[in-house]
Amino acid sequence: MGRASAIWFFVLIALVCGSGASCPKVVQPFAAAPQPVVGPAPSLEELARVVNDNSTKIRAVSTVDAKISVPGHALLPSVKASMAWERGRHFRLIGQTAFTGPEVDLGSNDQLFWIWMRQSAQPSILYCHHQDFPNTELARVFPVDPEWLIDACGLPIVDPNRQHFGPYLLATAEGESPRYGLYTVLQTPRGPVTKTIVIDGVTGWVVQQSLIDPADSTGQPFAVAVAEDFQRDALTGAFTPRKIKLQWPKQQFGLEIDLGTLRTNEAAAQDPTAWDMPEYEGAIPVNLADPRVRIAEIFPPPAPQEATTPSATAAHRTPFGLFDWLLPQD
Repeated sequence: MGRASAIWFFVLIALVCGSGASCPKVVQPFAAAPQPVVGPAPSLEELARVVNDNSTKIRAVSTVDAKISVPGHALLPSVKASMAWERGRHFRLIGQTAFTGPEVDLGSNDQLFWIWMRQSAQPSILYCHHQDFPNTELARVFPVDPEWLIDACGLPIVDPNRQHFGPYLLATAEGESPRYGLYTVLQTPRGPVTKTIVIDGVTGWVVQQSLIDPADSTGQPFAVAVAEDFQRDALTGAFTPRKIKLQWPKQQFGLEIDLGTLRTNEAAAQDPTAWDMPEYEGAIPVNLADPRVRIAEIFPPPAPQEATTPSATAAHRTPFGLFDWLLPQD
């Protein structure tokens, strides 16, 4: 597999392993500024309620005109995609370009997820049962909890059964709304991972999320999601972003998703066969849980980069240093 194909493969696996994407019946812009829903000096309970009240309105989404692109890689064309998702593990994304037609088919059902790519060196459809994923080499290389990528598209749920810390008032530019940070420690295949979320202090929208390895002395996140261009769903009243930026800072790599025209809940209902793993002529099924499958052959290791993060001994400027990476560097 060539370098460009490997980059796309890495990104698209990230999408499908998350069993998610999200956002709304036709989502339309609001005519005026949304009413404030967060009071001054909000408590953790208030922020959790505001976030969850918005997120839980959405049960299913679909779009037929999403666009996925890789910033900084001019030779990689944007991919037009149809995408559908239902809460749980139901997910389907079919991407194509104007010149080559279908390029990728990613999906998930209650039992497994799959990945098919036209540009694979050997025609195959990769799959893995969900219960096997934590024990795969892929999970050790890319330790993103499946729920995170649903959250990353702007609809996280602050689980009341987990312990959360915060809120912490974060520094913002003059004229910007206040922003609050929360963090939670998650258990993943690689061990504990700290999840941080940044919440707009007026609207209650989750505008940024990150995953940080507590053992990493730099405090730099290994995955970041930025949500932009929030719009209101006419059917449910939920606010969701139209643009998502996924970033892997240590690999200096990112992905942008324009979600296009979105439909939600009953308007997004899919034929049950949409969640069946497809068959493609000549494509051999390959189980990612097979120990003979080598992830290093699929994902070429990134070139070493000179460290640009603050010294591990530098004084923290936010609680425990969890949000320091958001601040301008001296």
